Amino acid sequence: MVYYYAGDWVNGRKHGEGKMHWLDSNEHYMGGWVYDQISGTGKYSYANGVRYEGSFKEGYVYRQLMTKELIASILP
Repeated sequence: MVYYYAGDWVNGRKHGEGKMHWLDSNEHYMGGWVYDQISGTGKYSYANGVRYEGSFKEGYVYRQLMTKELIASILP
C-alpha cells in the first residue's frame, strides 16, 4: 500500500486531522484520525468517483445506512 499523508501526528501515529491519498488505488480521505485509524467526521472519495461524507469509527463508515446501490457503486 503506497500512500501520502499530511496531517497531525501523536507518538508516531496519525492522530487528529489529516488528509490521505492512496496512490495505488487513487482513493482520498480528509478528516479525523485516532491512532492510525479513520475516525470522527470526514470525507472519503473512492476511485470510481463515489464520495461519502459523514461519520467514521475505527476505519469504517459509522451509523450510515448503506443501500444496495451505494454498496454496489463502491465495490469493483
